[in-house]
Amino acid sequence: MERTGRSPRKRKILEWPPEAAEIARRQDDATKKCAELIAVSNNDEQACWRFLKRHGVERPAERKRRHYQWPKEAADIAARNSSAVSLCAELTRLTGYSERVCWAYLERHGVDRPGAKRRVAFSEGTFERLFDCVLNHGQKEASTRFKVNSKTIYNALYRRGLTSRAGDCFTLRDLKMFLRVRPATILHWVELGLLKTRVTIRSDGKPIHKFDHEEVVKFCREHMPVLLPRKWPQKRLEFIELIACTPKHADQLATREAKKEHEAYQEQMSRDEESTETENDASLANGQVTSGAARPVSTRAAANTRRGGRSQNNGLEIDDCA
Repeated sequence: MERTGRSPRKRKILEWPPEAAEIARRQDDATKKCAELIAVSNNDEQACWRFLKRHGVERPAERKRRHYQWPKEAADIAARNSSAVSLCAELTRLTGYSERVCWAYLERHGVDRPGAKRRVAFSEGTFERLFDCVLNHGQKEASTRFKVNSKTIYNALYRRGLTSRAGDCFTLRDLKMFLRVRPATILHWVELGLLKTRVTIRSDGKPIHKFDHEEVVKFCREHMPVLLPRKWPQKRLEFIELIACTPKHADQLATREAKKEHEAYQEQMSRDEESTETENDASLANGQVTSGAARPVSTRAAANTRRGGRSQNNGLEIDDCA
């Protein structure tokens, strides 16, 4: 009788380069050998460890893969129609495993972690409009206008390193992330008087440190040897160049308004000049200008008159240049 059903899965044949055996025979650390094998063969880590085991190289104890034993009640919990968070909490209490392991077990049984497959992606133009709205009106107004929650906006700002730009101050966590230093180092700068902070006390008695944007910019400009010694992280230099030492969006509004007013003034002056030249041409065409009548003064002549009635190219007066 012919068997029906799914065809058996073919076993994948792994290819190993000639230098793989040389790496396995080398007297070196096992973890380093595995990393080199992954680089030269493009195979996964588990396959590289199996290859090393065939050549007598055992995986270190801290790198061994742990096999978790799940009781029968775990499958019943995963099949239950309930919230994913409550299922994970119940699995954690039942087995004593970590949440990461329980979430992996639930995902194998078709229960997705909340927010794992859902992320709001903003295009560059949309993010610029969102960021301007946050700067000018706050996150609450931006969440209402763009129909997303505040957590989504914060995550979008966090991925671009702009969480502190949404307000007028940095938190201790922001400076720790941007400057790549420990919180104790920042508090030491505060004790030395290099950086000013505002301390507020939470309801549980924990102090909250807030650093004004102007104070952080002043600290970065005046104490550059402290921030940039002989060696420094690249992220710290990028923060100093792109965030701390650049003007805020609100500071550029006055400059933009002045630029718009200047452009409007230039446009108005050009329209006035065009209308004046059109009127002069119409007067000449109608024969209204006679030898004794006053001739229309051009724009260049008017400018020369403001210089004292003399032309720019010679010392004669304008009336004698006819």
